[in-house]
Amino acid sequence: MISLASAQLPRQMPPGPVLSRPGLGNRLRGYTVGGGFSIILGAGLVLEVNGTAPITINSSAPFRFPMLFFPGAHYDVEIKTQPHGQFCTLSSNKGVIGNHDVTDVSVACNLTGRAFQVSFVSTGAKGSGLVVTDGFAQLFGTSGQVAAFPWGLAEGSPYSIWVVTQPTNPAQTCSVVANGSGIVDQSSILHPAQVVCR
Repeated sequence: MISLASAQLPRQMPPGPVLSRPGLGNRLRGYTVGGGFSIILGAGLVLEVNGTAPITINSSAPFRFPMLFFPGAHYDVEIKTQPHGQFCTLSSNKGVIGNHDVTDVSVACNLTGRAFQVSFVSTGAKGSGLVVTDGFAQLFGTSGQVAAFPWGLAEGSPYSIWVVTQPTNPAQTCSVVANGSGIVDQSSILHPAQVVCR
């Protein structure tokens, strides 16, 4: 459930959809805080805003905290837990809420050790359009061929591989049946995830 962060109320209410805050007798729109990554190669990063509302990041998808801030509220995004095998820094992570969502908090992470690729191989795929992801990149699958994701993931980091788009013409259902998750190490590329289509 979305909660409302405390802040000093502005004198004039912003236009657009509004949220009511019980007990204040005013109606006021709230805005979210979030951002994205310039580099991330592992899982386990935990971010928090204003010392609360921690969120765990396990992919390179944009993130957003599940709470709303009123205009005039201060926000401070910090790293609570570093990801496996990486050291991350933040930029544009502090400020004051205006009349729009904050989307430019940036996270950049560097490896502190080694990185290795993970991969998958599909069998039984007769149609086209099978797409598989490791949370950081997406690849098309061709039956019988091993496909390695382009970026190495940090050694010691957990990984997970899953199907995001099923093939068509003919329509099939594909799923990961083996080696779909684990811990990244130097043998990861030698044990591709097994994707079976029926």
